Amino acid sequence: DLHSFPTRRSSDLAIYGLELELSYMLMPNLSITYNSALLHMKNPVVGAPKQKSYLGLDYRCDKLTINLGYQFVKDLYTAVGDAEQKEKFNLISLAATYALTKNFSLWARGENLLAKQYEINLGYPMKGTPSLHPRGYPFLSVGQFARKMKSKTGKIGLRQYNLYNQKELVLID
Repeated sequence: DLHSFPTRRSSDLAIYGLELELSYMLMPNLSITYNSALLHMKNPVVGAPKQKSYLGLDYRCDKLTINLGYQFVKDLYTAVGDAEQKEKFNLISLAATYALTKNFSLWARGENLLAKQYEINLGYPMKGTPSLHPRGYPFLSVGQFARKMKSKTGKIGLRQYNLYNQKELVLID
């Protein structure tokens, strides 16, 4: 039912912006990429940052590609109106892709490697990073915390998973 969704006049959502993307081949197998977006909003919109930038370094060697990325987000609106709130964060990611055949490749990606806590939606902080367990196997910590919510639905917290067998090791609430 379209009438159940809140509506806004299009004039209320006037958004102006500037985007820039640059790429440069440093060496035959090493390139750098930068992109940035700046937004000006007549009325802020939840989930829209005023500034978002990315800097990436790509290394290619035969069938292997490795990417190191840095993302900067400033003034991301998590709430608007009288209780306006904004978020600012930096993220680092690392990815590797190996082409097994022309049409099939394997890839792995680690995001938020510094385990920074940040919010995209108010009341739902994000945090997660792959790590090495003291026993020697890789594990992943990921979670959303709902501390600002009046009621909980299900088990919400920080979960840790063994990446060998994909089993949950622990839930920290």
